[in-house]
Amino acid sequence: MKMAAALFEVGYAVSIVSPIYGERVYERDLRFLSDSRWRSAPVKLVRSFQPWTYYRTGVRMKLARKVLLRGNLAKSSLASLGRGYTRAFDELLKHALAQPAALYLGGTAGGLAVAACAAEQRAVPFALDLEDFHSAEQDPSPEADLSHAIITELERRLLPRATFLTGGSEPISHAYAETYGVHVETIHNTFPLPPTPPRVASNSSGQLRLFWFSQVIGLQRGLEDAIRAMGAASLIGELHLLGHDSSENIDALTKFSKKQAPQLKLVHHQPVSPEQIAPLARQFDVGLSLEP
Repeated sequence: MKMAAALFEVGYAVSIVSPIYGERVYERDLRFLSDSRWRSAPVKLVRSFQPWTYYRTGVRMKLARKVLLRGNLAKSSLASLGRGYTRAFDELLKHALAQPAALYLGGTAGGLAVAACAAEQRAVPFALDLEDFHSAEQDPSPEADLSHAIITELERRLLPRATFLTGGSEPISHAYAETYGVHVETIHNTFPLPPTPPRVASNSSGQLRLFWFSQVIGLQRGLEDAIRAMGAASLIGELHLLGHDSSENIDALTKFSKKQAPQLKLVHHQPVSPEQIAPLARQFDVGLSLEP
């Protein structure tokens, strides 16, 4: 979506095709997609709002994955791989083909096959935005292993054919270059800065206030290291976390903190709009960016 805004700003006509999975982001995503700067086609997949679509696409994806599990991924069609990896593959592809395009840009792992299939049918180029190293982003499990195998096959086929590739960080770009021998241009997430610079002053409260944010609060993303460090230094403080969360992750981090850093308090902030992130962050002493 950030690339859609950037492309519009330099004069391109933009259409966005995007799934909406989460109930908590439903209204916010719809507001973004309904922006007058672009055409949009949301594919609504929130279980509590669209139960028939949610379960129908889930069954279709499970069947597709069973077929892929029993076959040879290297011989599977691009569409078959897409259906096994992206829940709303057919719906997204249909909407993507409904608008004429000179270029299809696929973002997130679920959009790679959609963009490539649409471009193939329209005989136009496609480009891909690699926001993570997708073949290693999930914890090991039978389901995750199959997902990693599918996305590896998709990347093997599609990355060399893309008109250009962008990545979410230098390490991500380097990993793709080493694995597939492709060039990935790094584009960092950025947010508008406040109109005035922050006032840098010492914190007289006696507590060290840490701040971390992401779209999703997750484990094994460096937060455990920050908690261990606070405990090892016997520091009194607060760790503020901004982002969507499952209660399991917050509970796990809280239990870990009580054991490793009993003088550290965890504070969870619900997501805010992009322009609010920098003003919120400037309240704290240290910003954390700790992906291992």
